[in-house]
Amino acid sequence: MTTETKRDLAADLAICEAATPGPWRRLAKYECAVVNTDTFAEVISARGDDAVYVDIEPEDERFILESREGWPHAIRRAIAAEAEVGRQKQSYRKLRALHDEQCARASEYYAEMKTLRDHVMTVYQKARNDCARWDGGQCVGLPVFQDRAFARRLVRDLEPILFPEVPADAAS
Repeated sequence: MTTETKRDLAADLAICEAATPGPWRRLAKYECAVVNTDTFAEVISARGDDAVYVDIEPEDERFILESREGWPHAIRRAIAAEAEVGRQKQSYRKLRALHDEQCARASEYYAEMKTLRDHVMTVYQKARNDCARWDGGQCVGLPVFQDRAFARRLVRDLEPILFPEVPADAAS
């Protein structure tokens, strides 16, 4: 099992920026020479007797040439991406806190709504009991409402609120 260590991207970028400026290219007229495209400053060269010891495969040569521009670009993107991840995490934490706060408030409102519904239900039951008494039906206790028309309106108006009818297509 290998443990990956997190690289210091700023230090890596400083290494890239300290190298000979790019872009680089290979000079075909020399056996092995990589130079700055604009200034022809040598980056890799092999001349004379030492040239026999320099052997770069085409894939390695391309890697060296492309890395001069590619690595700094990739490192800058990685630094920007890490900064964006940090901003997104901060936004997430803020949104999560807001969500939790809204959930707590919703729970409080639901509890208050249930209490109010219970009070409305009590009023409805008392009005219905009074209507039953006046209509000669069974009832409990003394009348609460003195105005029969008002008690009947309460029953009529509160029934659809307390007992909404479920549409036939919603029941299935």
